[in-house]
Amino acid sequence: ADLAWSPDSSSVLLNEVVFQQNAPALLKLYSTSIAHAASVQEYNTSSTGSYYAHLARILWHESSARFTLYGYQQFNSTTTTNTYLFTVGQSQSQRVLSDARNFVWGENGNA
Repeated sequence: ADLAWSPDSSSVLLNEVVFQQNAPALLKLYSTSIAHAASVQEYNTSSTGSYYAHLARILWHESSARFTLYGYQQFNSTTTTNTYLFTVGQSQSQRVLSDARNFVWGENGNA
């Protein structure tokens, strides 16, 4: 498991890898805030496909309100790279880039 602190250090994101036999690892994401440490948010990554765990990356937005998940994914027999945007406190994501090789936040904080 990996921890990723938000830029303002008020939240932490846990990236847990669940290994499966003869399949890419599944990725589980959880966050909590320092102010409400007993409350844990789980993020839905099931619709984003299976990840190669060692190649999945988290990139926080400077506002600490959003983060992206970027990585190599396995869909059936096809491997691709995608970037998904998550908002803290909301379990669903949206894909912002398909077949991307790299991701950075823009100057105005846009994906």
